[in-house]
Amino acid sequence: MAFKIVAVYGGSFDPPTKAHIDVAKGILGWASLRVDEVWMMPCFTHPFGKEMLRYEDRLMLCSIAASGEKKIVVSNFESVVAKRWSAWDEGSTIKTAMNLIGSYDDTMFRFIIGMDCAIDFHKWKHYEDLQGLVTFIVVPRQGYVHDPDAWYMKGKAAIVTEEGKVTGWKPRHDYLPGLVTGEMSSTKVHEALQSWTDRTKDSPAPLKEWVDPMVLECIAEKGFYLPK
Repeated sequence: MAFKIVAVYGGSFDPPTKAHIDVAKGILGWASLRVDEVWMMPCFTHPFGKEMLRYEDRLMLCSIAASGEKKIVVSNFESVVAKRWSAWDEGSTIKTAMNLIGSYDDTMFRFIIGMDCAIDFHKWKHYEDLQGLVTFIVVPRQGYVHDPDAWYMKGKAAIVTEEGKVTGWKPRHDYLPGLVTGEMSSTKVHEALQSWTDRTKDSPAPLKEWVDPMVLECIAEKGFYLPK
């Protein structure tokens, strides 16, 4: 059986930025990963209780940000899982992973995380189970130092052909030190958005560098991220 390889890109995407799309495109273009699609998957709730823009609005902004990118699919899977398993007291990521694996038997799933999340991975619910359940693609983040002895540098995984045949072994997780993307602080993005109080005027210069113009147009039209 031929397997499709999907890289799941979770995050708050509050809002989605050009850097998020750069990460997805960079992974799609990384030949050794052989990723067929990136599923951009906004989190339904924040794992640490952070207040975010409404889920449906973030999903809409992601769809706008990824428009024109055929291999970047915006998915609402986390909301489906959260509603279906709302009484199950588990971390959202392991619920998502288990339900993805159970729902798509012709797909191999990999999870994309930034170095900031990789460093704090031990704080995630059931992180050890997650390490064995799915493989991770770790991307560098400015200001975070790679540790050659980190968890994502350990373990082995099978090399599987499109027909499902195991031909060898490789590191279980992938770290992509050469993946270069735009860097920005989500705090600075939010500050710039809240300073843009008159939405009839052009957006501040930094926002044009950080956020897709069609996303900014939607934010202005809907009145998102205005000061409370």
